[in-house]
Amino acid sequence: MEDLRNLDLDKIYKELTACKSEYMDNERYYIGDNTHIAEREPQRKPDNRVPTSFIRNLVDTMTGYAAKPGNIRQGFDDETTEQMDSQDSDFVRNMGYINEQNDEELYTAEQYEEVCLQGKSFEVFYTMPAEDGDDLSVVPYFIQVSKDNFYPVYSDRANKNLVGGIWYRMVGEDVLATVYDKEETTDYIKKKGGGTFSLATYEDRENPLPNPYGIALCNEYTGNRR
Repeated sequence: MEDLRNLDLDKIYKELTACKSEYMDNERYYIGDNTHIAEREPQRKPDNRVPTSFIRNLVDTMTGYAAKPGNIRQGFDDETTEQMDSQDSDFVRNMGYINEQNDEELYTAEQYEEVCLQGKSFEVFYTMPAEDGDDLSVVPYFIQVSKDNFYPVYSDRANKNLVGGIWYRMVGEDVLATVYDKEETTDYIKKKGGGTFSLATYEDRENPLPNPYGIALCNEYTGNRR
């Protein structure tokens, strides 16, 4: 298994950047901008081909079926709730609050659409203090990350579990890389104009941030990668 603390952040960023053309091609196919139909010269005249967005129709159909509103429930029926102890009831109530804060039904539909189109998608987690009057002290939030911006690290086991990863994104004119592992979450920054990634510094919080959960704060969703 790769050691997240010794990875070459610059090399990985270049590799992900080189893969963006494939990612963008899939996005173009989805909106109907099919280069093989729209730009390639036909073998014979007349050209009777009609560019139809079959990919969009298929993805939208699957997403509408599997991630339609109502699939995510915020609780259980009254009979089931009566059989719960107080701890279980608190869990259901807290999960409902977390789902509401994350617009979970819309988020799940977007995540499913990304998997259908690209074959894989990732998400990362962060927490924010809850508002006054809420039962939770902090609320977890989810962010969808496309596969061209995330470098996954897997275990050495046969089933290849995700154990961490690196999320790259632009912050202004700089590139920020967040490394997720089971012990801490660390930000590195690459300034505009070259150079290499270095540890980011903040005035209002420490870096790296300790991870008290024992697992990396990232997740993977996969579909048909072909």
